Amino acid sequence: MRSETIHMVQRIRVDWSIAAVGATFTYTSAAVANQRQTNDAVNTATGACAAAFLAGMRARSFPVAIGGCAFMGAVMGAYDYAGKLASTEGGAIDPEKRRKFFKNPDLVVDLPSK
Repeated sequence: MRSETIHMVQRIRVDWSIAAVGATFTYTSAAVANQRQTNDAVNTATGACAAAFLAGMRARSFPVAIGGCAFMGAVMGAYDYAGKLASTEGGAIDPEKRRKFFKNPDLVVDLPSK
């Protein structure tokens, strides 16, 4: 009975840690975006850095926290930056290029411009 209780307590601790890391990422990204008044990869990088730092501190290792911050900040920042480069939001695609892409141009519906 005691080992089941210990296992359940450890499971709850892990679940709360995951929730705290997710909340830290979201809050930090949003706070930085609001402070800077922009929506770019820097916001994602700072959120990932803060979340990884928290996870490293949960492991009780300052070097792991710093390394995780640098690694996750770089990876998530680069991922978000690359996604913004490849994004087609805002009607960036040329309508003629879009028509040529599809085999049957009769099925292509024009997107409303913003």
